Amino acid sequence: TQNAATIRGRVTDLATGAGLAGVQVAIDGQGAVLTGADGNYQLNDVQPGAIVLRAAVAGYDAAAATATVTQGQVL
Repeated sequence: TQNAATIRGRVTDLATGAGLAGVQVAIDGQGAVLTGADGNYQLNDVQPGAIVLRAAVAGYDAAAATATVTQGQVL
């Protein structure tokens, strides 16, 4: 929607810096995507407000971060 935000990022291996493919990146209550071969992801139509962004894949510890998203913002 017009008021929604977009969140883009890259998930990497902490030790090597290499992008991680197939990581589920999710926003609680708003949907999820998988990272591409290079570790990049994009979540569209993110509703404004406080969010919890989570990333999880087998073989790695799950991670979570909180943020406040504003209307129309691209992160």
